[in-house]
Amino acid sequence: MRPTLGSFDFRRDVPTLLMIAFYEPHGISTVYDYVTAWQRASRLNIAVLNLWPLSGSPISIPPSVDLDDFDGIIVHPTIAYSPENLFALDTRIKMTFDAYTGVKILVKQDEHICSARWAEFIAAKKFDVLVTCLSPEEVRKVYPRDIVGDLEIVHALTGYVPQHFRDIPARPLRQRPIDISYRGSIQPLFVGRLGFEKRQIGYAVEKAMANAGLNFDISSRPEDRIHGSAWFDFLGSSRIVLGTESGSNLFDFDGSVAHWCQEYATRNRNLDKSGEEYYYKAHHEFLNRFEGNVSYATISPRHLEAAATRSVQVLYEGRYSGIFEPYRHYLPLKRDLSNLDELLDFVRDEQQANRLTEAAFEEIIKNNRFTYERFVSQVDDVAERLLAQRRAPASAPTPLSTRPRALLLMSHDPDQDPRIEWMSRGLRTNGFDVVELGTYRFTQIGPSPSLEHLVDGRIRVRVERKRHDYAMMPTPFDINRGLTIGQQQILMILGFVMLPNDVLAKRIGAIDVNPETIDRFRFLCLHFVNTNSALLQAARQIGVFDVVIACDLDTMPAAQTLATEYSAVLAYDAHEYWPHSHQASRHWEREFWGHIDRALAPLADIRSTVSTPLAEEMAKDYGVFFQCVPNCALVEDACKDELLIQRREKRKRRQTVTFLYQGAFARGRNLESLIAAWPGTDKRAILWLRGPHWHYADDLKALARQTGLLDKRIFFHDAVVESQLVSAAAEADVGIIPYDPADINNRFACPNKFSQYLAAGLPIISTPIKYVSSLVRANDLGAIFDFAGSPSLADAVNSLLDEGRLFDCSTRARQYFLDEFNWETVSRPFYEELRACVGQIDILRTRPDLDFAWISNGRTMRDFAIQQYPSFVHHSGNVESKQVSVAPAVAQSSYRFARAVWHTLPVPARRRIRAGLEALLSR
Repeated sequence: MRPTLGSFDFRRDVPTLLMIAFYEPHGISTVYDYVTAWQRASRLNIAVLNLWPLSGSPISIPPSVDLDDFDGIIVHPTIAYSPENLFALDTRIKMTFDAYTGVKILVKQDEHICSARWAEFIAAKKFDVLVTCLSPEEVRKVYPRDIVGDLEIVHALTGYVPQHFRDIPARPLRQRPIDISYRGSIQPLFVGRLGFEKRQIGYAVEKAMANAGLNFDISSRPEDRIHGSAWFDFLGSSRIVLGTESGSNLFDFDGSVAHWCQEYATRNRNLDKSGEEYYYKAHHEFLNRFEGNVSYATISPRHLEAAATRSVQVLYEGRYSGIFEPYRHYLPLKRDLSNLDELLDFVRDEQQANRLTEAAFEEIIKNNRFTYERFVSQVDDVAERLLAQRRAPASAPTPLSTRPRALLLMSHDPDQDPRIEWMSRGLRTNGFDVVELGTYRFTQIGPSPSLEHLVDGRIRVRVERKRHDYAMMPTPFDINRGLTIGQQQILMILGFVMLPNDVLAKRIGAIDVNPETIDRFRFLCLHFVNTNSALLQAARQIGVFDVVIACDLDTMPAAQTLATEYSAVLAYDAHEYWPHSHQASRHWEREFWGHIDRALAPLADIRSTVSTPLAEEMAKDYGVFFQCVPNCALVEDACKDELLIQRREKRKRRQTVTFLYQGAFARGRNLESLIAAWPGTDKRAILWLRGPHWHYADDLKALARQTGLLDKRIFFHDAVVESQLVSAAAEADVGIIPYDPADINNRFACPNKFSQYLAAGLPIISTPIKYVSSLVRANDLGAIFDFAGSPSLADAVNSLLDEGRLFDCSTRARQYFLDEFNWETVSRPFYEELRACVGQIDILRTRPDLDFAWISNGRTMRDFAIQQYPSFVHHSGNVESKQVSVAPAVAQSSYRFARAVWHTLPVPARRRIRAGLEALLSR
């Protein structure tokens, strides 16, 4: 067990506390067990700052640490042993502890040293919580209320039982090679009697039993200490483990005891400092005046460690925090060793000895009272209450939603693709809370994340793709637990970016590489790395989702990683055949991106794409099923009946028919061929080209000017926003889809404009792209033409100049849209499949980890964009803490485990289980 350093892999819907500690990773296992167990057991995020190894004295926090990054701090006892270190901790950081407004928790052990300084520190640095090993009746002796004020007190042991203690194998006592073992320590004289006994018991027992023929392994020398797993091997090899109470009953409040001990050492250089005479003389001369001034004897972590290895513990008589009972959990040894032979006889009775060790294991090690989880939960309760008090709500909290949550990931502005709007609104209609997470446009750099609340409760978030902390890069923690396929793919892509051109070309099989193609390949690689890192980082900080939908391949690495982390349903909505989306790309580029697609697509629970032939092609290529969800506008977008009649009357008056191309001016869409062929059409045919302006549009205008028809029969119109595409199309009479079918994406395309034309009641003329042409022919929606063959563009245009046929096709187009080709109809199987995969019914909706409402509760963007962009939030906004994060950790882990198991089941099995449960609940 090792602590996770830093603050990665954290949930952003709960507070984050910084634990400041000092421990050697290969030192005493108790220390890093303590830190690790706290980190794993807490309901809060615990970031660990380990100041080991020592880089100066006294120890202080490096200036690069910003306390404002955290909701609170925990000062671990390893860093709080010395008052000089404790007071120096915040001397190099820009915000000192007293100015910091987060929750401040001091965890103290060894409080008998310089005892008055601890209360002084708490008062000066305005700490809120003290975790102390002092008993309730002794606390005010050391921490007077008139000094520390209204301090929250949590009482603690010096150590607890981590989960792995219950799995330590126990060697039978008769097979253990060491009869009596002990590792003590030489404590300073001012620790008093308990400090002296820590070394004295081992030497005394070994001396008394020197002639008994026993095998001893006893030492108090620092160089003989045993660390890590070897310590448990040592305990597990020992029949008897000696021990004493830990702590000290001699509190040195002002340092006078330590000062006297220094003078005593100078005066008694001739005495052996580890001998009995040295201690007893000091006790008689001075120490007896202070011995027992505070009761601070307690159990030690080693008592728990010995109990975990089922070793017989022979301990000096004492209270042992009321946990270890004599003759039930340990054998009590008198300090004069008068009962030592009796205790050894007890151990020789194997049945009695086993009964003793099993009682200690069953009643202490397996008792949840003594686990880190119980202790950490107590501290969490206090921290959460204090955090909730400081988080004054600006308004009444929004009730938490119990709807499943869906996250849509896209590599562009959500406004740029109407399919995002259709998919998102469909999710909302089908019972999901929805967040759309995209990026700013390539030409736009956002100063901060943008948060947009849409009218139906959906949320739209935009982030800057190049502003991230490389969230897709794995941490050491990720590497140990296994990387997601998405992370592996991004690591590989980033590795290719770093290679020299000649090496890169060899690795990806690019024999015909040139500077232009290699630059394009690197650009796309960086696009993948940046986009997925930005989206992953933002998504982790927004909340937890039940469904993650990747809108195209270039968001799949992030989506797959998030779905794994959330145990969520993963849907892959391929808007195109992405490896072939760049028409100028070389074969080796397409093959490379095809490998990425083949690795990620099978990991989705649901796969969809825009047309039946494309679904068939991708299924054949990737070996997994894709369903068809065509690009279709919403029913509400359809034009009214009266519009068709009004448009017919206008045509009669002007005696012309307007043919519309509406969409991006992009190369490969045959727009040059369309303009060049337009002079061959009837003079009554007017061509409108509507799309966003860029330099290619100027090239098209120049071509139209050469035909002599610019602003006569060929007109360019400004683009409209996505929400106005159907109403803008309704101003024309016929819709044109001129795509080149030689390109595989064009050949299998279902362009957005197809359904938008239909919704506007426009007949269609199209090149023979497979899906569109099949629907046009089957439903008599217009005409098909071929720039290079027959029927020609002129033939298709002329066929729709007849008013009767034009009106009939127009009426059929709108009716076909309303009856069959609208989003609500074509997407129904997709949403049914999605709900089946989520498979959540009322009995599973009572959840302890609801964390969605914070984002829609009216908080300002300051809460959404705290600190380094895009670190969005550290807590749940103005939702009360008790509603979100105080739920039992057991309930949280149980729900997540159940959800993870659920998503391992095949979809048909989920459907059967869900149907059975619903039937049961309906009775």
